[in-house]
Amino acid sequence: MSKEKLLLTTPLKVNGVDLTELEYDYSEININDLAEIENERNKAIGKNPALNTKIAQNDFFYHIFIGMMAIIKCNPQIAFEDLKRIKGYDLTRISMIGMRFFVPPDFQEQKSSEEPQEVIQESSTVQ
Repeated sequence: MSKEKLLLTTPLKVNGVDLTELEYDYSEININDLAEIENERNKAIGKNPALNTKIAQNDFFYHIFIGMMAIIKCNPQIAFEDLKRIKGYDLTRISMIGMRFFVPPDFQEQKSSEEPQEVIQESSTVQ
């Protein structure tokens, strides 16, 4: 994967600069980053057993922090503390970046057919 851009609906101020887009690349995340993500996630949820999901693919908080790390990998001047100020739909979109971390690259790159598909209707008879 190459770098992609997240366009923010609400600018994020980092070091006095309003950012309206953030580059990210989750393919740059390594084992040390995953340990840091887990640490940040645990700080955010505390000891709440209801939020302590151990299935990564179903863990909303884990997705958010993976998305944040994908941004940090391309923007080392940005820290988790900066990204924690993001609100609303921008936060949801960051979680979507994190979810894509679990999708195989070849599946992500599949494109639907450009040609329209024929719609076939079956006739049904009520008896």
